[in-house]
Amino acid sequence: SGIRTVDKAPNPVLIPYTGSPRPRIARSARCEAPTFARTDGARAIGVPARMIASASWGVRWPSSSITVAQYSRSVRGSDAGGYTPRMDLLVYGIGELATPIGWEPKRGAGQGELTLVRDAYVLVQDGRIAEVGAGRWPRFAGPTLDAEGRTVTPGLVDPHTHAVFAGNRVQEFLARAKGERYTGGGILTTVQAVREAPEGELVRLARPRLMRVLELGTTTVEIKSGYGLTLEAELKLLRAIRRLGEELPLTVVPTFLGAHAFPPEIPREEYIRRVVEEMIPTVAGDGLARFCDVFCDQGFYTVVEARTILRAARAAGLGVKVHADELSG
Repeated sequence: SGIRTVDKAPNPVLIPYTGSPRPRIARSARCEAPTFARTDGARAIGVPARMIASASWGVRWPSSSITVAQYSRSVRGSDAGGYTPRMDLLVYGIGELATPIGWEPKRGAGQGELTLVRDAYVLVQDGRIAEVGAGRWPRFAGPTLDAEGRTVTPGLVDPHTHAVFAGNRVQEFLARAKGERYTGGGILTTVQAVREAPEGELVRLARPRLMRVLELGTTTVEIKSGYGLTLEAELKLLRAIRRLGEELPLTVVPTFLGAHAFPPEIPREEYIRRVVEEMIPTVAGDGLARFCDVFCDQGFYTVVEARTILRAARAAGLGVKVHADELSG
């Protein structure tokens, strides 16, 4: 599977926590590495429970993979008003609990450094992980979920998506299948479809995409705008993203990507002015995005143009991101 256990790991039960009551960690000789999280990671205890997800790809449980976020909705009977993370839950019967070691991003062989706990359980109290252990689980009067021997991991985070859109780019896909070089021109095809679609239609189209993402174990997803390229259409996209975040049991991180391409009906300099002077202040003022992104690459925004836009975004209180090196790298 490409996953390996780690022979050396720090001592167990050294996870910082400031909440109350202090969580208990059950030790077990069946843990393949003698820890549940590194001391500098604060990886498991005290983190939101929605970070736990089933990652048994291809396994149906019972009709699909399931996340704690999904299960909490069924237990609490949540409606379309959104996911309520403050929950109590005992997940037991876990065949294998897999936890990355450390807090920092991994690359290369480091991506396989895991702590694996067999025959495990996870206790969630008030929406946060209170106890992790192996073997006999504690008595618990609240809701329970039998994992039936399946794998449980922290919920996955997808930091770059364009999940809200209309139309399709079949012709571009066929061209790339023939070996033609990607130029990014298909963005404008989607822009036209998004401009014509009502906000409710964008929500309807994106909902099953995001539910599929959730079924596969992702519990936090960034969603970019960028297929409107006018103030009205970009706001429509960001409102749709906000509605999906309120409705679905996912953590949705909205990103404004007005600088995705250049609309053909507006001169380049004028569009950049509109992004800086009109779009960014409105998006930030309405609280519709946490980040601003720019497509800084060959044929799109230059470094100087990207810097101008991102400086304006930072001044407006938005975090900044960059698409880069996709075409020229």
